[in-house]
Amino acid sequence: MINVSSIEVCDVGITEFSHKYGWFARGDKVPDEIRVPFNRPSVRHIYQSLPFLRRYLTAWLKNIGRKEILYDSSLPVTLFIIDAENRSDVDLQVAITFTFRNGTGCQKWCSENICKTDIFEENDGSSLVKGVYLKHTINHMQCTYSIGVLAHDALYVSCCAGFDPCGTDENADRRQLGIAVLAETLIKANTKVASCIEYVLAWDMPIVQFGSGERKYKRRYTRFFGDHGCASPAICAYSLAKYREWENKIDKWQNSVLTHPWNSKEQHLSLYTTNLMKQYGRFAYLESWEYRMLNTYDVHFYASFALAELWPNLEHVLQAEMTDQVDLCDKQVAHFQMDGCRGSVKCAYRVPHDLGNPAVEPWLRINSYIIHDTGKWRDLNLKFILFAYFLRRFLGKVWPTIKRLITEAQICWDQNNDGMIENSGTADQTYDAWKMDGVSAYCGCLWLASLQAAASLANEIDDMKCANLYTELLSRARDVFEEKLWNGEYYNFDERSENAKTIMADQLCGNWFLMSISPEIAHNLLPLSHVKSALDQIYNSNVLNFAGGRLGAVNGMRKDGTIERRHLQADEMWVGVTYALAASFMQQGNIQRGFDTAWGCYDACYNRFGLQYQTPEALYEDRFYRAIGYMRPLSIWAIQWTLLRQFKIFERGSTVLNHISTGTPLEFGKILSSGIKEKSKCYKE
Repeated sequence: MINVSSIEVCDVGITEFSHKYGWFARGDKVPDEIRVPFNRPSVRHIYQSLPFLRRYLTAWLKNIGRKEILYDSSLPVTLFIIDAENRSDVDLQVAITFTFRNGTGCQKWCSENICKTDIFEENDGSSLVKGVYLKHTINHMQCTYSIGVLAHDALYVSCCAGFDPCGTDENADRRQLGIAVLAETLIKANTKVASCIEYVLAWDMPIVQFGSGERKYKRRYTRFFGDHGCASPAICAYSLAKYREWENKIDKWQNSVLTHPWNSKEQHLSLYTTNLMKQYGRFAYLESWEYRMLNTYDVHFYASFALAELWPNLEHVLQAEMTDQVDLCDKQVAHFQMDGCRGSVKCAYRVPHDLGNPAVEPWLRINSYIIHDTGKWRDLNLKFILFAYFLRRFLGKVWPTIKRLITEAQICWDQNNDGMIENSGTADQTYDAWKMDGVSAYCGCLWLASLQAAASLANEIDDMKCANLYTELLSRARDVFEEKLWNGEYYNFDERSENAKTIMADQLCGNWFLMSISPEIAHNLLPLSHVKSALDQIYNSNVLNFAGGRLGAVNGMRKDGTIERRHLQADEMWVGVTYALAASFMQQGNIQRGFDTAWGCYDACYNRFGLQYQTPEALYEDRFYRAIGYMRPLSIWAIQWTLLRQFKIFERGSTVLNHISTGTPLEFGKILSSGIKEKSKCYKE
């Protein structure tokens, strides 16, 4: 008998989509690496004692289609599916043991010692699962883990309800408690058995609370499996009965993107009603693994295309939550860390920066970010207006808020009444360590886009007074924007700071977002010749002249070809901004340039820097990164959004991508020939 335990899961990136899942484990040859699509991670085993045994594992994630009720995709479950191939001339008895142990993540072992285990059999009518559950509490919240295997006549199953995971003592003392399920089967000589062993892990933590414990929340799956805390065996049985259907759905979803010609149905944002929050519950996600804030709005602006494309009703819920917060005022005093001033945590008529810290009480205690007073930030309110156009079936509820936000911007931020808002000379926007003074390209372009969106919305609901007002205001603001910032090649960073002439990668942010949601109203936001010229300058300076053209677009580049280093964040490459910039290139018809720009981020994170599945906010030219697992890089879905809607790549017969190259930018050779070389050895192949 061959006993394999301690399964090691290896999350790795994508290199080729035709790769078979799994590999041959042979004593004379072990493959260096396996790379498989994101939703189908594989396993890497290096057991030279396993002759001629082929096996693979599927670790499930949650992208199972776009089921509107979010049933299967809400389940807390992972499946381990194993194929075996015996290429020897003798029969082999193969056994695999799945072990699990208690633990809370807390170093106080005494807090873990209330555990209960038992063996279970669960039959949902189509499948029998044998396994063990382990029940304990985590931070006073009930949590039950279950491991199990799909039982059938060809499989011998043995379950252990308690052993010492730190030694060989059979009499575990329940402080450190392990459970195990062994499955054994016969693999005859020169045969292959697909799915010969099918393991499952489920965890049931039905009712949760955040740090302060003021309110309890039920997880989504409790609507279907109950909140009694004993659902994990049932989830195991259900999942093992359904996983083949999930495989088919995942393959269908991925193949629509990964194969050509594409054939898929678009998901349109056309089903919004004001009661969806009650139906779908609340949704929040972290800004970063390291930045403990939920639904950070200035960053979600970039990431929103992922939710809009995959789970549009969750995007609606998030925007509804933000709308409810705009008028609220929290007069609790906050001490803002950057300038040392004190002020209200939340001012009325301001979109909140975030919906709270999970260590406190999200939704009840918002604006956990206190580096700056975000009530003075210019971009949050403007991004809300653009989202309102994005989700305009939501318009009836938010139109009064939109009008108020535009009025607030005029009163508070238009310092000389010329129609254009000004920055305060501080880092008063999403670049929270990069000061802007006077009219700025970033906030000014967002202001123009929000006015265009508001004017269009006013026309839709026959509010002609507002439509005329916003159209006239837009015309005045655009004239100021062009006069103060256009220098003949690109838009200056801002009006009067020390780095006013800096070439900013994100200078056309407002134009990009408006083009994404409505090319019809965005086409004349800025002169087309200026947009194309600015994009050319950004590509040649911020992309090709940064890290040899192989690391995306640096945020700031000086006109003399040196990186802007006078301000923090100017010398960073923000992955999410680079993906948005790539989409902007595509919107203007240069698809190849868009892929060349995006390629640098992807290649760096997935192929060179070992940051697979933990994409950071920022990468530096030389060896450093910041804020892994960040929200903003989800803007990669803006590329897909553009290709789907503007170029119709999923229509049969589409040839848009036939001659597109993905890899080192085509201009890379030109850079080297012109004498611009890579500045860091870490970027050499």
